[in-house]
Amino acid sequence: MVDRPAEIWTVYAYDLNTNVLITELPAEDLEFSSRLNGAGSISFNLAIGTPKVAKLVEPILLYEGRPFAVYVDLNGVIVWGGIAWTGSYTLKSDALAITGSEFYSYFEQRIIVADYTEVQYPSGVDPAVLLYQVYTDAQNVILAGAGSNIGITVVNSSSGLPSITAGYPLSQYTVVAQVSTDLINVSAPGIGGLDIQITSQWVGGIPVNKLTLWTPRVGTAATASGLSFDLTNVIDFSWDTDATKSATTIIATGAGNGADMPVQQTNAPGVPVGGLGQSPRLDRVFSTSAQGQDQIALMANGLAAQFGKPVTTPTVTLSTNDETNPLGSWIVGDDGRLFLPPNNTGDQGQQGNPRFPNGLNEYWRVVQNEVTVPKEGIATVVITFNQPPIY
Repeated sequence: MVDRPAEIWTVYAYDLNTNVLITELPAEDLEFSSRLNGAGSISFNLAIGTPKVAKLVEPILLYEGRPFAVYVDLNGVIVWGGIAWTGSYTLKSDALAITGSEFYSYFEQRIIVADYTEVQYPSGVDPAVLLYQVYTDAQNVILAGAGSNIGITVVNSSSGLPSITAGYPLSQYTVVAQVSTDLINVSAPGIGGLDIQITSQWVGGIPVNKLTLWTPRVGTAATASGLSFDLTNVIDFSWDTDATKSATTIIATGAGNGADMPVQQTNAPGVPVGGLGQSPRLDRVFSTSAQGQDQIALMANGLAAQFGKPVTTPTVTLSTNDETNPLGSWIVGDDGRLFLPPNNTGDQGQQGNPRFPNGLNEYWRVVQNEVTVPKEGIATVVITFNQPPIY
């Protein structure tokens, strides 16, 4: 048995504009999550009815509801970073409940601050280069004004994806996160797609946040991953399927009306329909603000690969201090092997699981984790998986 260190959880509040430490927060009922290409959440309570807690919390009360940065530290390593957006106090609870989201959520409340159209990119533009510019400009104080730079460093390398016709004019007031959503849905056969990852770490005792654009993906692929989950040795696991979210035919539409609106219809690759045991035809429409036909085509290709089969979301629940796969030994985006032995086989009648009578040995991609730190007992993490991307 591996002798793992005791877990020490610490929550810090920092000023978003200046990156100055505000206070350490005595958080109770702490829960937080991280999501692939999106914003996970955080929630915790502050028992301000206790004088000692009230004194520590007083500095954030002076913010009068304005957002501030929150970092969750586990044994000296930042395991979550984001923004506290809401606070709720009730006399009955005598506690202040705080909720927030990862730093990606900042760009859900920012609009583009420049034109990103064919005029600026007459020869087309790499999707990663375009997204880098959108993120960078949004934090450019000269372009966007005071308070626009919260210190997220953007790291970019050319993706190698086919160039697209940029179609985001300033007059359209497109939200930055919408541009992100559009471009992370692009995918090209043999090349891959585009993923976004925001990480936080201590550098010289100061939290530093970095947004990285990854191609063909973030995380370690199945061919190189040593990550494995024996489902006979976990706290819990689930296996949910949902055909209401799937589609055998994807229709992606862009901005415009009538003949001016770019449209691409794509069938899910490798998904037969209409036969015994097969899916009937299922349609799904995705509407975006993109204006280029080439971008819409790449988006339809990526969406068809994602939603062609019933959406399956296995989850695995572990202790955050798990002996084999503790929190921090994998990241959102990694592929991991999910394993179960066949049910009731061999001389000893080896017990597997009735959901998988023939056993299970597949690779799935980590797309989310949800951590719960109780007042007493062990901290747990629920890991959610999706199918790995197909290039």
